[in-house]
Amino acid sequence: MSRTDITKRYVTVPQATEMFSISKQTLYRLRKEGGVRMLKAGRRTLVEVASVEEHLHRNPVGRVVDPDVRHRGVAAH
Repeated sequence: MSRTDITKRYVTVPQATEMFSISKQTLYRLRKEGGVRMLKAGRRTLVEVASVEEHLHRNPVGRVVDPDVRHRGVAAH
């Protein structure tokens, strides 16, 4: 596999956060939960683009996972 192939499949954490409009904390939480794959290349952490895309496809933005989340801290009108 050439360097070009790897750079298309993997991006740095800052690039991933910008590319997918998510925070660094969210990205690392997704990794901890097993939804996103990362690897170390020297001092750099690289994010597998396909794993983020797969996760976002399975869990669309705006989807409420815990139904109680909708009611916490929200005053009834």
